[in-house]
Amino acid sequence: MHLFADDVKLYLKIFSVIDIDQLQGALNDLVQWADLWQLSLSIDKCCVLSIGKHKFDAIFSVGGVALGVILASLCLVIYRPFFISMISLQRLTGVQI
Repeated sequence: MHLFADDVKLYLKIFSVIDIDQLQGALNDLVQWADLWQLSLSIDKCCVLSIGKHKFDAIFSVGGVALGVILASLCLVIYRPFFISMISLQRLTGVQI
């Protein structure tokens, strides 16, 4: 999990159904935590980013609402003051450019 201001990113490498269940469990825990602290979640801003060659037929949800999926085979990362080139990204992730 990554937290920044009012932004939360949950991420996990998915290798099996167990990983899918673990990620959905983390989403459920986040919803319970937000309810406990009376915080609203902007579910319309939530999505699943699937990166890589392996595709799983999983539907993740937040508060009973199914999340949309964005498929990506390449992700360009820009982080100030550093710029990770596509070639460096290929070395880091193994994604073919």
